[in-house]
Amino acid sequence: MKRILLVNNYDMSQSRELYVKGSSPSHHLFGTNELIESGKYEVDYALVSPKNYHNKLLKLLSLIPIWIKIYKKSLQYDYVYGAADFTVDFLGMAKKIGLFRPKLIAIFHHPPFKHRLAIEKFDGIIFLGKDAFNEMKATFPSQSNKMHFFQWGPDLKFYERIATIPNCQNEHKEIVFISNGKTKRDHEILVSTSEAIKTKTIIVSDKQNLPKNFNADNTYVEIFYQEKPDDIKMVELLNRCSVLVIPTPKGPVKYGPIGLTSLVDAIALGMPVITADNTVFAEIVEKEKIGLVYKSGDMSDLKRCMQYFLDHPEEINVMGQNAYNYGRTHNITAFAQKLEAVLKLNK
Repeated sequence: MKRILLVNNYDMSQSRELYVKGSSPSHHLFGTNELIESGKYEVDYALVSPKNYHNKLLKLLSLIPIWIKIYKKSLQYDYVYGAADFTVDFLGMAKKIGLFRPKLIAIFHHPPFKHRLAIEKFDGIIFLGKDAFNEMKATFPSQSNKMHFFQWGPDLKFYERIATIPNCQNEHKEIVFISNGKTKRDHEILVSTSEAIKTKTIIVSDKQNLPKNFNADNTYVEIFYQEKPDDIKMVELLNRCSVLVIPTPKGPVKYGPIGLTSLVDAIALGMPVITADNTVFAEIVEKEKIGLVYKSGDMSDLKRCMQYFLDHPEEINVMGQNAYNYGRTHNITAFAQKLEAVLKLNK
């Protein structure tokens, strides 16, 4: 049986425990639950997280003793699988100079990637966005055979157990928009747009990240407070809504996989999506006809997209069904199969 050490910046052992209890979907472990259940792999977990310093240099220095500990531990394994960008950088540098024997597989989440690929070495590199995958293949052709694009997808059984009727089969007597993400979200534009077109919108937030323009005078926007993740409550909430909005702020052309967890929710439940054009999945939303794309930071364009669903409510079920169909083939089972293929390439 092959042994894998899964390294991430949040507690993977806790995620595995929540999955086993039925409280959390398996996709939070990036394909390793499915490998465990195949009976061919043993998976252990390691946490790499910097101390909560405000100074970036101090944060980096706090990682050094953790990386040394991980280096020693990982020598016992056949594979090391880094599920977050910085968690295996030290191992990548060690492999570059021939000081690391186990096979090293890593998911590259957030650009820029060029400097990492110049000074680190990996046996397998997984991109969650096709644009970054194509760019890095062109930039580093000698490493292109190690690069792979995987579409991250949902644990369908988890959603089906909680939401017995998918959103695309629900009757939407009241159209409700929702944004359920916290990282790099332009919720201010969503509040302003919802109030302008007088439509009900729910924003999931903790107390620290409330939209700056949300107050008691807001008539159409409601805050669903969530101080810590609860996957079951989130699926129940989403299943009562109509359209999922992913309003990333104006910024770089592509943010990396910001908003991808929300897309995973949408394709699992059969919800249409409105997303800004600087998400890595904007092209998928348009190509697969699972929603609409607006220009990031442009309130009039977001208004256009939201108004479209208000004027054409039948499209909620049509685009929702397209999202649902996409989720049947782009799920965590397919992700895990591709991951196993990469592992087999690196026996």
